[in-house]
This record gives sequence, structure tokens and C-alpha cells, in this order.
Amino acid sequence: MRAILLGWIVLVCAFPGLSLGFRTEVSLGWGPVDPADLNLFIGVANGALEFFRQDLGAQGDIPSLEPMDDAIGLRVGESWALGITLGLEVAVFKAETNTSGIFTLGDQDYPVFLSLSLRNMRFGLLFCLPLLDQALSLGISGGIARAIVDYAGDFAYPEEEWAFAYVPPSLELQAVASSFYGTAFTRAAFGLFSGLRMYLELRGHWQPEAPLLSREGEVDLNGDGDPDRVGFVGFWLAGGIQIEFPF
Repeated sequence: MRAILLGWIVLVCAFPGLSLGFRTEVSLGWGPVDPADLNLFIGVANGALEFFRQDLGAQGDIPSLEPMDDAIGLRVGESWALGITLGLEVAVFKAETNTSGIFTLGDQDYPVFLSLSLRNMRFGLLFCLPLLDQALSLGISGGIARAIVDYAGDFAYPEEEWAFAYVPPSLELQAVASSFYGTAFTRAAFGLFSGLRMYLELRGHWQPEAPLLSREGEVDLNGDGDPDRVGFVGFWLAGGIQIEFPF
């Protein structure tokens, strides 16, 4: 206890303009995502739809799957402002795409349903250094990450006439990729009331690729013969609020 009190005294003396308190922050962010193997599946699945429509001459309007190229995420942080800020964070984002309809070829109907969703969750530690009386902050965070992919497919097709190299799998599965992550961020905060601030943030992040594993083992939705992997790297923009309770 004496060591903790001494540490606080040192922090106050070293950073006299900084307050001590408990801080809660919530933010919404937007950024690009590119799960390459999942987008490869989307590309070849759209190729199968196009082959059905153009080459086989099937009737029916089934929209193409949209690529997973951006996402909106939620982040919550709980931290202690002790001159520097130390705490915990939880973040999650989701991306999804789906299509459905019926192709008709001759007098035969072929129902199609394809749905793919991705959830990515992170839990880690954060460190933040306030500057300019907390108007500007620089920080880093990192911890464990978990990506969950849900797929459901029903793709009926005329096997005798099918010449396209890929057929979307007709099955349901959930697969998980476990990894870690690291981020670095810069943040500009604007005081609204005592203890309440809004902030804008630019965050760079890295989550290395990890294999997608289901109960049956490795997953290969895109049919390239290699296990599908999920990972992320890039920059996110976010806006949020901070609520601080002084000690």
C-alpha cells in the first residue's frame, strides 16, 4: 500500500496537470477489413451464380454476395487515470453478407441460399499517455482475439450440366480463429462538462492470420485446397465519450 501511495505521489509531482480517477469510455469505429480467404469464397460463389445465370441460361434474379470490405465496431474501456492511463478494453465488430432466390432451368427449380457472417472480438490491456492537459493522447493496447465465422449454404444445381470449377458448399458450420492483436492510437479529446469528454481517434491495428477451425477440423469454404485463415491489419476511425470519476 505504501508503494502504491508513493507511486501516486510521484505521478502527481511528475505530471501536475493530470487528474487521478477512474475512467469509462465507449466508442464506435469504422474501418476497412479484408478477410482474404472469406472474400475469395465470395468471389468464387459469385462466379458460380454468374455461370448459372449466363452460361446455363437459368431464369431468376439472385443478387451477388457483397464483399466484406468494411465494418463498424464497438469498443468499451475501463481504466485508471494515474497520470498515465492503465486499463482493460473489449472490442467487437461484425461483417456479413447473404443472398437467396430460385433459379429456374427448363421446368426445374433450383433454390439458392448463401449466408456468411464474421464476428471479431478482442480483449486486452491498454496504456495511454495524456498530453496537453488531456487534449491529446497517445496509446497502445493488445491482448487476445477471437474471430467467429458462421456459414449456411443451400446450393441446388444441375450436376449433369455443371462445368464451373466450384460449387458453393451446402452445409451449416461455425468456425473459430484464435489469435492475438496489437494496436497503437492517437486521440483528440474535447471537454463537454467536468468529467465528461468526447474524443476522436485514429487507431492502427494488427491481428495476424490464424486458421479457421470447426468441430470437423479445418475449413476450406473457398475450395482452393488450403485451410481458410482470418487476420486483420489497417486503420480505424472512431468517435466516443469518456466519463471520469475522480478519486
